[in-house]
Amino acid sequence: MHTEITRLSKRLRRVFEKQAIRTELPHLCHFPKNSCQLASLYLGVLINRQFPTVYIELIHGRHRLKEENHYWLEVNGFSYDITADQFDDINEPIYAGLSNPLSTYFSPYHSTEVMQAFSDYQQVEGERSLSILAQIEVLLNQASPPS
Repeated sequence: MHTEITRLSKRLRRVFEKQAIRTELPHLCHFPKNSCQLASLYLGVLINRQFPTVYIELIHGRHRLKEENHYWLEVNGFSYDITADQFDDINEPIYAGLSNPLSTYFSPYHSTEVMQAFSDYQQVEGERSLSILAQIEVLLNQASPPS
């Protein structure tokens, strides 16, 4: 399962890197900078579609010293953070990590089951959230598999 989730994570990251500027994907035009919440949320929804019985948490972390926030996913005890490299000390995204190296900076503040988080997001964004998801799925289907 984690192999498939890692493949999906890499494909989604590549879509965000290449397509976000040319599409109407909100808050992703400077990916991975300042994109963690929505990137993690949509990744979580896509993982849920493939593995509906797996518990997926959207983790909201707060920086221990600064007024900064960060979001990532935890799936069966493994971290997925496709925007981790937006920070200077991290060189690459985290795929199926047993821990998140950013936890030295960001303390988990709140966690939400990912489909509940998406439901909350839908209440704010309405139909736009579903059209964004549909657009991401089209782009994913057009993307080549990760190497």
